[in-house]
Amino acid sequence: MLSHRGSLEEAERLAREAVDIGERTGWLNERGYAWTKLGEVLRQAGREQEARDAFTQALDLYERKGNLVSAGKVREELRASARSNGG
Repeated sequence: MLSHRGSLEEAERLAREAVDIGERTGWLNERGYAWTKLGEVLRQAGREQEARDAFTQALDLYERKGNLVSAGKVREELRASARSNGG
């Protein structure tokens, strides 16, 4: 992923593009994945509130699909985010 190589701006642009494309589909898992990746990029950029918002979007999609495994992973991301902010 680009964000691991220091190109957070490009990683964010691509993640947002994936979210935009996904939002035009009915594919809940793929949309959840795109929102999760955006959340990861935003967290790496230090934008915790935006990351939590993206993870919350992903969680909603995974729960609607019934994807318990991915929903659980996103819940962990949200808990980690809360811990990093003293919550």
